[in-house]
Amino acid sequence: MNDTISRRFILQASAAMALTGGLSVPQMAGAADFSGKEITFWTSHRGADSVLSLQTFSNYISKYMPGNPKITVVSKFGGGGLVNANYFAAISKPNGLDATMFNFVVTMAWGMKREGVNYALDKYKVIGAEPQVFMFVAGPSATVGENLLDIANSGQHTLGTRTRNGNTMAAEVLFQEAGNPLKVVTGFGSTEEVIQALASGELQLSYIYGPAWVRNEENYRNLGLQPLAQMGVIDGSGEIARYGLLPEIPTVAELLLQVNPDAKSSQAYRSLKVATGLSNIGKGYFIGADTPDDIVEAWRAAMEKAAADPEFIAEHSKLLGYELELVPGPQAAEILSDGLATLADPFFQEGQPGYEMIWGG
Repeated sequence: MNDTISRRFILQASAAMALTGGLSVPQMAGAADFSGKEITFWTSHRGADSVLSLQTFSNYISKYMPGNPKITVVSKFGGGGLVNANYFAAISKPNGLDATMFNFVVTMAWGMKREGVNYALDKYKVIGAEPQVFMFVAGPSATVGENLLDIANSGQHTLGTRTRNGNTMAAEVLFQEAGNPLKVVTGFGSTEEVIQALASGELQLSYIYGPAWVRNEENYRNLGLQPLAQMGVIDGSGEIARYGLLPEIPTVAELLLQVNPDAKSSQAYRSLKVATGLSNIGKGYFIGADTPDDIVEAWRAAMEKAAADPEFIAEHSKLLGYELELVPGPQAAEILSDGLATLADPFFQEGQPGYEMIWGG
């Protein structure tokens, strides 16, 4: 599929909601009111860009929350996100005063029943999400080709990563369908370390965050890096489509369908779809279980209005080099539900191929 999903599409669910003027939101009888309250927004990230993005977003969320509460971003780093998730489970209450960001690892770990999971992901209220769309890149030591399928067709290659995850599973699935193995080497650290390893020839293949490529494309190409494929996003019809920031780069699903035009009914395609879907809500935003509907709706509405605010769009673009793309709460909740249902398949349980591709044998 060659459709491209843009920021405009992702926010279309909230297009009917006009931005309110001024710094306050008019109150209605029985509506949530955060006047005089302080909110903590927990995150598993500690990287400067991720924290800065959430801090900037939170300032505008506050602008549209009833009562304009102060929102403070606090990082709880560790365990691939599990430290933050378990901590949130211990402290969150159904009052909307604590929110959190859960990443892809947190979702996968809960869905695949990993040890160390002490949170009830299916009980929390989804208030929105941001896509974390990754793209595969080749260093100068890799076989030259137009895309990841060309690489897969040319023989065995090595992909480097910090840990196995949905991205590495997607690449392995494509290589398997092409009839060649992919060696996954774990233990690499930051994006900078991966880029250095690719440029030096230590690595042939890896993946990076899509917006990072957009910001640094000229530098990356000067280092000999070549874009090969992207994970993509889930569109309004539930299909995998190209990410708006990467309109010229094919999705792994497109390449899989080139190998096997009937692949949509296969386990390989289901694996790609769950990995793509859960990365589509790779930064999932939640508040506590049993939170009343008026508080949930206040959060969702504020996030949608903040993401569409022209001043926020300009400020975030200036600070980070790209526009934040919000998946509205109801759509994010549906993607999460579908993804967790797929992860319940035996294929993704311990000892089975899907589990081993994501977590290792």
